[in-house]
Amino acid sequence: SANLMRSQLAQGCDLRRVEIGLIWLLSNLAVLAGLMVLFALTISPISWISYLAPIAIIYLINIGVGLFFLFKNDVKDGNGEFIR
Repeated sequence: SANLMRSQLAQGCDLRRVEIGLIWLLSNLAVLAGLMVLFALTISPISWISYLAPIAIIYLINIGVGLFFLFKNDVKDGNGEFIR
């Protein structure tokens, strides 16, 4: 894991992006697990909807967030440089 991060940094990858990606992955897994438990307890433990619905919800959320970042305007300063 540490070697992977070092190699990504050597290739010009920003460590902050890796951290945000890991946080996004862990939050997706937590929400997915919570929704699966919620649907399994409320709908029916045997029903396929209780397993398919949480995956569809997470998928739609990820599409929405991806489209948001795709069409989001980048912030620039007075010189036209991107602000981090």
